[in-house]
Amino acid sequence: PARPSFEKGEEPYNIVELGGGTGMLSAGLSLALNDVESTTRLICTDNDKPTLKNMRHNISRQPASTNMNKTVRIEPLDWGDDVGGDKFSSALRSQFRNRSTKTTRETCDHEQPQDPLRLLSHLIASDVLYGTTTVDPLSS
Repeated sequence: PARPSFEKGEEPYNIVELGGGTGMLSAGLSLALNDVESTTRLICTDNDKPTLKNMRHNISRQPASTNMNKTVRIEPLDWGDDVGGDKFSSALRSQFRNRSTKTTRETCDHEQPQDPLRLLSHLIASDVLYGTTTVDPLSS
């Protein structure tokens, strides 16, 4: 498949990955989508502390030339906890602020969008169901 082509003025991608595991899907997307301009920002999530630690390690081990530490952010997210609660909402605003998305253009510079999930352009997940306890929170 052809790689995406980016031209100046195109909308940036603001992506959240659910259940990021090793963080490699977010890392790969960052590399693939930021090859022309650094327009893509990702938040890679999981709810398991050792998994989050491993994700941070994997992202930090990427070459400095990839700017991976600037484009991929690791955050805890419990699907059953108010979609991450205030801390996660703050992380969304921080990672995706000052971005030229349709949502941010519709609001004044000094205003925060009411729902930080509106800052997202994409929500991705791969192999996120670990047992039956995650089905209900993910589907709600």
